[in-house]
Amino acid sequence: MVTSHTLPLLLVGSVLGNISIGIFSAVDQALFLDVLPERDTEAGRFINITQFATTIPQALAPLIGAVLITIGASGADKNYSVVYVAAAVTTIIGGLVILKVRSVR
Repeated sequence: MVTSHTLPLLLVGSVLGNISIGIFSAVDQALFLDVLPERDTEAGRFINITQFATTIPQALAPLIGAVLITIGASGADKNYSVVYVAAAVTTIIGGLVILKVRSVR
């Protein structure tokens, strides 16, 4: 999507991105449910903590995105490339962090 200059290419990138988010979300949820401590007695508390960990970034992302979109922008043009690159970098960092989950088992 960063390099798309036409609407069809942007739509294809958007569809691929949404499919990827769907796959990641399913795997992510299965992973954190699998590693919950005290699954029988306090699973609700740990799931609630996970929901906070999901909701807080979703609330902050539009604010951070609004700042990022103005970096290097001139006039009425917006710099969406910075937002996409920042999203890619945070996705890679998240993927690297999740590698540590294997050590829980």
